[in-house]
Amino acid sequence: MVSISSNKALDSDLNIANSMLLDQLSNTSTNYEYDLDHKESDHHVFKYDSQSIVLLETISIRNALDYVRKMNSSTEVNNIYTVNEHNILRGGFNISRLITSQLDAPIHTITHPGLISVLEETDEQQCAELMAKHHLATLPITDNEGHLIGVVKFEDLLDVMKQDVANDMKKIVGINPNEKLMVSTFQTVKARLPWLSINLMTVLFSGLIISLFQTTLSDFIALAIFLPVIAGQSAILGTQTLTLIIRSIALKEITDSDSKDLIYSELKSTFINGLVLGLITGIIAYIWFDNIYLGILITVSMLITLLIAGLSGAIIPIVLKAAKMDPAVGSAVLVTTITDVLGFIIYLGLAALSINYLLNPF
Repeated sequence: MVSISSNKALDSDLNIANSMLLDQLSNTSTNYEYDLDHKESDHHVFKYDSQSIVLLETISIRNALDYVRKMNSSTEVNNIYTVNEHNILRGGFNISRLITSQLDAPIHTITHPGLISVLEETDEQQCAELMAKHHLATLPITDNEGHLIGVVKFEDLLDVMKQDVANDMKKIVGINPNEKLMVSTFQTVKARLPWLSINLMTVLFSGLIISLFQTTLSDFIALAIFLPVIAGQSAILGTQTLTLIIRSIALKEITDSDSKDLIYSELKSTFINGLVLGLITGIIAYIWFDNIYLGILITVSMLITLLIAGLSGAIIPIVLKAAKMDPAVGSAVLVTTITDVLGFIIYLGLAALSINYLLNPF
């Protein structure tokens, strides 16, 4: 086989052709923007890495080295990708192979053909998982016909995923992910009022539950003192669990097969937290009102309510994810409603059943 570099005229022509292709790819990666996230909301658009080196597979290693040397010294180069004359991705190689190979050989002789690449419709989370699994700093993107579209860096995907998590945290508390602090009052009200209205309905429903036990509350007014205590503790625990689960789902830290283990683990930790907090609150109630039955009631109610809050915070986002729904949207409202309603029913229901003991502790 005739070496490309042995024919200076041919080698020069190929070098010129390669330079033209490089200019084309550079312009493409600089100007072409592509949305890797195809969700209905929260589109994350970013530019491909314009610093990646793309070379024609037919040029010599000598010419490739010359091109790399002429690049900006501040540009960090790790991988080089090769394409044919039709811009079809052929493979890639590490720059160390370029330095240690025979200068007169064409670069396709050192190209690794089994290059990992993804199609342009691939979700950014899948790209990040693939890059993390194979320890890739960059990942080439192609169309369905194999044409190289661009190269994305892992650090860019991390930024996108961090934004995903931040948006999910906003959704949990009913804030539009696109909402900014410095916007008009009307925009802020429009973004928040719907979720505040839904939350108002759930609070009123909780108030309706409490009103069903007004006779019990009027007979033993001390019960009303611990209503916000139980509701507040359960709300905090439910929100903690919900936030951790949604974050783990967004970062792909848990899979469907992990669901049972996750729920069981949450059940154990919530039981311990509920028992400790229930005992502390029960002892305080006993000392405060000198009523052992009130202390027992508070302990049992706190334990059961926190168990409900923890399990709701773990199960609801998993169920929503399984139903192909965004677990960040609506989870907080559901967890709060379930926790408050069931918590009040359990606490005041047990109080109604034990009202005679509460009124006559001795």
